[in-house]
Amino acid sequence: MRWLKRVAWLLALWGGGVIAVAAVAWLLRMAVRAVM
Repeated sequence: MRWLKRVAWLLALWGGGVIAVAAVAWLLRMAVRAVM
């Protein structure tokens, strides 16, 4: 069952990466809207 912990860790890391990318994209869109 050791692999289960590794899979859970990878899923958490992937989820965090997706959230980070979405946040960066949202910030960039807000910056572009502010410049326009």
